[in-house]
Amino acid sequence: PSTTLAMDGLPYGGWVSTSSANSAITDSAAAITALMTGTKTNNGMIGLSPSGARLTPLAEIADADGLSTGAVSTTRVSHATPAGVYAHVGDRTEELLIASQFIDSDLEVMLSGGYRYFIGTGATDPWGAAGYRTDGRNLVSEAQAQGYRVVTTASGLAGVSASPGVSVLGLFASSHMAYEGERPSSEPS
Repeated sequence: PSTTLAMDGLPYGGWVSTSSANSAITDSAAAITALMTGTKTNNGMIGLSPSGARLTPLAEIADADGLSTGAVSTTRVSHATPAGVYAHVGDRTEELLIASQFIDSDLEVMLSGGYRYFIGTGATDPWGAAGYRTDGRNLVSEAQAQGYRVVTTASGLAGVSASPGVSVLGLFASSHMAYEGERPSSEPS
């Protein structure tokens, strides 16, 4: 039987090619850069052109127009796909830098995993995993100082009132969140 999706009934559609600038087979870093900026880049690069020029993602354009912006992912905040909404790095493996760039972004909402990329090696996250940062920064504290409500559980997220001026950073796992079929009730679905 044929299935109709809600998007099949929309009045307009679009098409985008996400192959990377240096390969017919793309990785998620180049793909999200193409989706967020309209410009192809090399595999492994996020938010930069192949020459290294900074590209402007849709979230920055929306923010400049006064709109609220954010990203939701089951991967780490610093992983390529959510990072494509806000980051600019030449190598997708620079996850500590990518996490720092989230703090410097204007996103109002980020819901994801990756808590250990936000805290130092001498600290542990709510699940007992050691932090990865060696630069002395505690990005969780920095986010709170910027007015973010930081939540780590589904019930914590449920307690956040969605209203203008409320910024939320949800870090629901040390690394990636669990797959839906394996997700504990403490992680939102």
